[in-house]
Amino acid sequence: MKILKWIAATVLLVGLSALLGLILFGFSQRYRETSELIAADELTAAKSVPESIMDLPLHDIRPGSYYTSARLLDATLIDGFPCAAGDVRFFTRSGRLSGCVIAEDAVIGGNLIPQNTKVELYAESTYWRYFFPENTNIQGISCTGGKTGLTRSTDIPTALYPSGRLRGCYSSSNVTIQEIPCRKTNFGLLTSTPLYIETPIFLHENGSVRSCTLSRDAEIDGQSIPARSEIVISEDGEVKIVDASWKRRTGLWFDGIFGH
Repeated sequence: MKILKWIAATVLLVGLSALLGLILFGFSQRYRETSELIAADELTAAKSVPESIMDLPLHDIRPGSYYTSARLLDATLIDGFPCAAGDVRFFTRSGRLSGCVIAEDAVIGGNLIPQNTKVELYAESTYWRYFFPENTNIQGISCTGGKTGLTRSTDIPTALYPSGRLRGCYSSSNVTIQEIPCRKTNFGLLTSTPLYIETPIFLHENGSVRSCTLSRDAEIDGQSIPARSEIVISEDGEVKIVDASWKRRTGLWFDGIFGH
């Protein structure tokens, strides 16, 4: 009986040892495979850093599938933008600048852009978003800058075409554009996002009104249109939409500068 117990104990010990060995072998294999994957990812990431930015004074370069982020050590002119030291971003595929903060007052695309303006290219070859630190005159319109919301935490964007022409902004005052009276934007104060009573002003690249809310009654394209109506006009001056409803006056921020 003792011999049988000893044999059973021995078999159990051998079995446990074999099982432990298999577990350790599995962990070893998994660790090696994980290490190889990490090394491969690091190599891929290193290869994905755009060559065009390698000569810039950058550190902490963080490549991604779409954007490459980094820290700029010194103020540097990049793709025509005088970028301040600090956070900067590039499109990984092309190496083009995607965003930075302007280091000093500068003329960009024919517009005087104030220092500390944050600029972001919305998507490659589309349009730039400018986040001015204060109200800024762009092509005769006082585009609202700074922040909005009850906590003053949301940046207010202005959009410009790649040519430098104004695409859209939240006007801080009523303005008449080619005889069309456009109303200023009235921001809400109870949310951290700029829900507003009136829509922003959008322009075609030729400078004509694409859409805005009328500040007063007006006759446009042969139509008598009441104040507070939102209008949408084609590039050749034809009125496409007239909307005087309350529905269009709230929650339109993402369908505005960011959505068209």
